[in-house]
Amino acid sequence: MGFVAQEVQQVLPQIVVYDTAKKYYGINYVALIPVLVEAIKEQQYQIDSLKKLINKSKTSLKAAVEENETTNISQENNIDLAILEQNFPNPFDQNTQIHYYLPDNTKNAYIYLYDMSGMQIKSIPLTRLGKSSIIIYGSELRPGMYYYTLVSDGHEVATKKMIFTK
Repeated sequence: MGFVAQEVQQVLPQIVVYDTAKKYYGINYVALIPVLVEAIKEQQYQIDSLKKLINKSKTSLKAAVEENETTNISQENNIDLAILEQNFPNPFDQNTQIHYYLPDNTKNAYIYLYDMSGMQIKSIPLTRLGKSSIIIYGSELRPGMYYYTLVSDGHEVATKKMIFTK
């Protein structure tokens, strides 16, 4: 176990030695230890910084979601957006519920159900504005994976996957 001295020499030439009598390269592994320790410290600093950034982002996102749960998502532009949520339960073996949100100015909206080949299985017109839901009955499907898409006023809002098991 070890390193190839010629490769280490390209990065840290000061720790590689060449024995001219025996004609072989060697590595001063004791001199390598401080370099490795410092590299680990730097890596840990980067990991800790990224963890802090992720936690800060999660906190900001959670606050934004809680503040905008059923109202507009984009307060900067005062735009009220349609929302499609993941079905629950997923996977399901009998029925599943899909929650959605449609703004008050929505003229028409549908949830389209597709099989894995892309064939449209079902088209469900949505008549309720605001926060609402629909139920998908497993008795109308074969076991497998499906996609469902919310289209509001001709614009695709989101597509999600759901799995029906039997």
